[in-house]
Amino acid sequence: MPAHLTEVEDPFLGNMTFYHFNLIVSGVCTFITCVLIFSLMAEHACRCSVPSEQVKIMRIVHMLPAFSILSYLAIAFPNSYVYLEGWTEVFQAIALYAFHMLLIDFIAPTERKRDEFFGKLKVKKLFRKNQYREGISWLKLSYYSTLQYPIVTFWVAVFQCVAAAFDRYCLESNKPAFAHLWLEIIQEVSVTIAINAVIRFYANTKEYMKEHKPLMKLLSFKLMVGLIFVEQIAFMILESSKIFKETSKLSYADVHMGIPTMVICVQMVPFAIFIRYAFSTKVYRVKKSPTNSEEKFAEVNEHGRPVPRCYQGGPFGIHAWLAYYNPMEYLREVQSMYRTLHHVHVRNQKRIFKEDVEGESEQTSIVESQSEAELLAIRPNQSGQSGYVHNEPFEQVQLAQSEPLIHQVQYPAQSHYVQDGYAHVQGSVGGNAQWRQDQYGRPYREI
Repeated sequence: MPAHLTEVEDPFLGNMTFYHFNLIVSGVCTFITCVLIFSLMAEHACRCSVPSEQVKIMRIVHMLPAFSILSYLAIAFPNSYVYLEGWTEVFQAIALYAFHMLLIDFIAPTERKRDEFFGKLKVKKLFRKNQYREGISWLKLSYYSTLQYPIVTFWVAVFQCVAAAFDRYCLESNKPAFAHLWLEIIQEVSVTIAINAVIRFYANTKEYMKEHKPLMKLLSFKLMVGLIFVEQIAFMILESSKIFKETSKLSYADVHMGIPTMVICVQMVPFAIFIRYAFSTKVYRVKKSPTNSEEKFAEVNEHGRPVPRCYQGGPFGIHAWLAYYNPMEYLREVQSMYRTLHHVHVRNQKRIFKEDVEGESEQTSIVESQSEAELLAIRPNQSGQSGYVHNEPFEQVQLAQSEPLIHQVQYPAQSHYVQDGYAHVQGSVGGNAQWRQDQYGRPYREI
């Protein structure tokens, strides 16, 4: 960066320029944030009794020192700001994804439990009366809405570095000729989709995880991410409209880089205090009393069997730290969710509520057919309930290898529906004798 963009005529405070003042204030705040958060991460590593949750918590809270350190480096070395700014978003995206996965683990930590829980869950659609989405298809929509965020921000950061190297990234310009405008739009759209998905997930599942105090965790994270999001838009508007500009005490680097990064460093301190409280290790501490069976067998494995609860972090939490830094852990999580969701089709479903003879509300799903020759493939989920109805020819249905296709069946138009997890026939084509029941009590006719 040219010298005239960093030099000022008048000192900002006493004999200090704003640059040196910023270095001191941001440096102190960064140090405090790092001490607060790294000590919290060390506590979770050493008291790692539920690794699947606590490693995710370590990834979530690491966003604060990462933001502070990168922001401080951008203050100390103004030339590096353009190259570092995009990577702060990557850490934010990783933290948001980890937070979403933490909420999922609170409800269903294993693949089997996810199938069981979300297979029964019904989620009301926004702005559509009496229309619901199957829980498993809603989980797929929610999960991939969050997963796209770290992927998008990673490539935005890469393209930002490349564009800056080729002088095609102008920090203060929103002209279409420069990459700044387009990368900002892509990034803001991506974060909006991800945050909305996490908020909706919490809103529809909060009743099932009250013991984990998810509201406090959501607020601590949402306020931080939301405030940064609003600040980015505000600074972009102020800079593009020339309201926020250099003076005799503020250089170009101070206005466009120093002040935004200083704000981040300062606000991370109160957020670090709040997050230490929201993500405390208190609930993960193991009592030493051998007579307390509730504490001793607080965990359940994927087969539903209780297992002893103990600290699994190893000496000084080394095992937890290795899991935290291991990139393969991310791939395993994605692979696990893919096995659960890859066969699910996100499609429209209409739910009609009817009163039964006893006055209780009964939930019925009408599956609409387009023609009598439409073919439907039905498979059971792992809990033994009828799973998902795929509205497409059976030749095109791709199922998990461990869950083969049970039957190739045909239903006449508007003569079948799904109720209480089972398919029922209201009529038949070619006589009732052709209809049978499979091992799950569902009627079918072989093709």
